Amino acid sequence: ALNPSRLDRQKVSLVAKIFNPYVSQALLSLGPIHKIPFFHDCSIFIQIITRWWQIVNVKSPLKGQRLNNIYEQPLTSFDSVGIKFMIYFLDWLGQWYGLDSNGLLTHETYNAITHTTIALLRVTSYCFTKLGATYVLLGKFQTDSLEARFGQYRQLGGGQYHISLRQIFECEKKLRLLSALRLKLHGKKFMLKDFAVDWTEFETLDVLSP
Repeated sequence: ALNPSRLDRQKVSLVAKIFNPYVSQALLSLGPIHKIPFFHDCSIFIQIITRWWQIVNVKSPLKGQRLNNIYEQPLTSFDSVGIKFMIYFLDWLGQWYGLDSNGLLTHETYNAITHTTIALLRVTSYCFTKLGATYVLLGKFQTDSLEARFGQYRQLGGGQYHISLRQIFECEKKLRLLSALRLKLHGKKFMLKDFAVDWTEFETLDVLSP
């Protein structure tokens, strides 16, 4: 997690091993004992990023109650603690980015996180004012389904990261066939599950053409 490869840098699981409450509390507890330099500032930095992640990753209305965490509760109004934190978060990012120091976020990272935060705030405002929503789950505004589909394209395309447009069409045909056939495992053999269709109906479909 501390020294990832170029491909591992895209793995959220490795990032979550560093930016989590346990690491922050461990720094506060063990920092003075082992005389870790800047342990307090590092702990605060991890807490800020962790809280932002907790707010934008809420997908269930009861998550905050289950985990006893106010930052993982759904946004119910403009006075919610999550919205207030995100506003302060934007101000903190702006002050940090304006410092004359080498320890800054890259221009691309700064733009990405600020645009994401601003977009989520505007979406929340739209849901409250225009749609009359009683609460908003920011974890629903994400691209997990799209990324999962792209991962299937990569695996069906030979496990390579850069796939062509033609490979995407071919992989999409395979995935649609798999969803239609719905194979069921019987012992060591795969059997068709509740699938009785005359194949002559599919002769004109492009999906079965060689």
